Amino acid sequence: MGSCKKCGICCEMIVVKWSLLGMRELTGPDPEFILKNWKPIAPEVAAMFRSSLRNKADWLECNYFVCRFYDYKGKLCKIQEEKSPVCANFPHYGELFPKYDTGMHCGFYEDWLEGQKQQTISKVA
Repeated sequence: MGSCKKCGICCEMIVVKWSLLGMRELTGPDPEFILKNWKPIAPEVAAMFRSSLRNKADWLECNYFVCRFYDYKGKLCKIQEEKSPVCANFPHYGELFPKYDTGMHCGFYEDWLEGQKQQTISKVA
């Protein structure tokens, strides 16, 4: 199992399948924190953060956010020790964030890769 290397790439831009309206109905990990602190950005702006998004067929179907607690200069969360459960449990909260794509240098890449392998196996089986 991977562990966080505190590179910050998972927080510089948040990719989700649900909209702000969907978040208002969310009963999962800390919707109040999300609604208060995550600000939506346009897909074109998101692609400036991570150019690989444009290579994904469904990149325009996702919603993109930035968090007001992310320090872009230091590449870390400003509330690292008091993070919300939605952040502290990343990426271990199932399918809420199906677009987990931080790259091979992320400590959780190993976990992500295993998840992709299991999805492929379940589709074939």
